[in-house]
Amino acid sequence: MKKFKLIGIVISTLVAVLIPAQAVMAASSQNVTITATPGKVAITLDVTSYSFGTVSKSETWYSTATSGSPTQTDPMPLDDSECFSTITNAGNITIKVSAQMGNMTYSGEATWTSSTAAGIGTFRMDIGASGASSWTGPINTTTEFISSLAASGTKKFALKFATPTDDDSYEGINTKTGTLIISAVKA
Repeated sequence: MKKFKLIGIVISTLVAVLIPAQAVMAASSQNVTITATPGKVAITLDVTSYSFGTVSKSETWYSTATSGSPTQTDPMPLDDSECFSTITNAGNITIKVSAQMGNMTYSGEATWTSSTAAGIGTFRMDIGASGASSWTGPINTTTEFISSLAASGTKKFALKFATPTDDDSYEGINTKTGTLIISAVKA
């Protein structure tokens, strides 16, 4: 019986010693790996130029899928087949897309000024995204026309161009050129 008592004491002692020993052998600290991916805003356009061809005063033209072949028939509401360029969100976050049209010039000739309305020496440009039921504009200042475009998403767009109303703006015969800036920010 003493033998069993002694074995019981030894087992109890071992259990008492080993259980705290396991807690003592645990690490006093642990590392956690933290990662973060920077949000990137980036866009690409598949078409970077468009020609409205020869225009006259006091006209309104609408871009089509083919440069140099605009129409005077309003295509609203817009579908993809009526748009000339595709914006792709090349970043990894959802973005808002805006447009701004600059002045149109040719050296030594009258400048056409991008404005809120077509008038003497001024023109108006509006923009529309596929699926839109109305034009966004004027775009003589930075104007949002797509409120949300997901990463890798695409959207097509078209333009509405109201020409200057005066004869003096048409004094030259050379093609006037302006820049349409398409930009994006985080949505």
